[in-house]
Amino acid sequence: MDIKFDKSHQQIITLNIGEVVVVEKEAKVVWTVLGSCISLIMHIPNKFSIISHAQLPHSHHTKYSCKESCPEPCGRHFSEKNSLRNVPCSIDYMLDYIKKRNIYLNEIEVTLLGGASIFKMVNDNESIGRLNINSALKILEKNNIKINRRYVGGMQGISIWYYNSSNRVEILRHEDQKKYELLNDSSLNYLSR
Repeated sequence: MDIKFDKSHQQIITLNIGEVVVVEKEAKVVWTVLGSCISLIMHIPNKFSIISHAQLPHSHHTKYSCKESCPEPCGRHFSEKNSLRNVPCSIDYMLDYIKKRNIYLNEIEVTLLGGASIFKMVNDNESIGRLNINSALKILEKNNIKINRRYVGGMQGISIWYYNSSNRVEILRHEDQKKYELLNDSSLNYLSR
């Protein structure tokens, strides 16, 4: 199963497709690259952060059903690589983990990233990126979870660096190779090229 619990002294953690990383209080950096995939960060101040990298909006885009491809919280033990690649499975897993730690959902600071329309389709609303975004929004809304900041959509991918100790997100936009900090109002602060 691709769930990473970081307890080491490693400075940078690479988040791959279909993985969820739990980072405790120690200062760490989580790095990933997103195209049509999305990353959801759930930060619980002074406790931990949990970050996902999901590839597909739901299970009918894979040969497995969501119940088959999700780990234990969805009702089945499953150890295949990328077992959390579906947006609903990864978010359900994250929420289950948070609830098991006795955290109230209103304590979570949520950041949603990615979902670019990398693959040309007839209609932007039908791109995998847009479907990933909509899938995440639907699940978060169903659970009455507010998104604190977001950087979603577009036509190009991004690289992200997440600093758990400060809940800071840095974004490198692939279209212009400029690096930005994602601020709390979802605006970007230019850092460097």
